[in-house]
Amino acid sequence: MQLLSEDEDFPKRRKVEETLSHISSFFAYNTFNSGGVKFDWKIAVSSGKISVLQLYGLEGNSKDAVIEFLLWDLYSFITSQGTKPLSCFVVLDEAHNLDFEPQTPVDKIVREARKFGLAAILASQEPNDFHGPAFTNTGTKICFQVPEEGKFVKKMAAKARMNANQMKDILSTLQPWHPYVLSDKNAVICRVASHNERGLV
Repeated sequence: MQLLSEDEDFPKRRKVEETLSHISSFFAYNTFNSGGVKFDWKIAVSSGKISVLQLYGLEGNSKDAVIEFLLWDLYSFITSQGTKPLSCFVVLDEAHNLDFEPQTPVDKIVREARKFGLAAILASQEPNDFHGPAFTNTGTKICFQVPEEGKFVKKMAAKARMNANQMKDILSTLQPWHPYVLSDKNAVICRVASHNERGLV
């Protein structure tokens, strides 16, 4: 690609230059380093252990693109294994930064992956950014205090079959460690045990 961008006789040189400028950061930061730690979805999914993928050092569009690559790779692996009972979860933190548009990997995962044994847990401090399939195709909502009004509150109210003002009152007055859990139109305010109580500290 570098050679084409320097070839003044190449008719699409300008396009190549633009493309090269967009992907250059991948190579500048050695994003696709063949000498990196080997990771195998089959081992990760079947091990019964938790795998955490941290994307330190990547920012902006580069980070977004790598996340898309990883999610497409996971989706392709899961669907290649055929249909099976639910056996694993992918947890996507700061999920409001993801692309939920149709035909993106997140869209495909929340719509179709459960029949292949994969479910998604989406976590975010910006619930209003969960729209379309991300809201309708996730069966359980776990919500901590949400002080502001917005589409999310209205959608939660519709799901729970209650007035939006009632839902606003519930979500805006939740106490710390007491989330509102809504699943299959059944709702409860529960308490999350602390790390000390669970023996994790």
